[in-house]
Amino acid sequence: MAKLTLTHISALILLLSGIFMASTEAGPKICEEEIPSDGCNPFVCKLICEDKFKSKTNVDAKCKKVAYDDVCYCGYDC
Repeated sequence: MAKLTLTHISALILLLSGIFMASTEAGPKICEEEIPSDGCNPFVCKLICEDKFKSKTNVDAKCKKVAYDDVCYCGYDC
């Protein structure tokens, strides 16, 4: 009886790990590019990203702190 339970537990662990692996690989890959500028204004960054990557889908703009500067980054689906 215990052997049967252990087999069921092992099968369940393999099944769950397979589902987890499939869910992490299924999402779209995000590409990101730094936009050279002096500082980062979120509104201006968004306008630049939308203009520069018109043909891309899910364009996103973010200001990130790099060293001591704020830098504009554009993200989009690869």
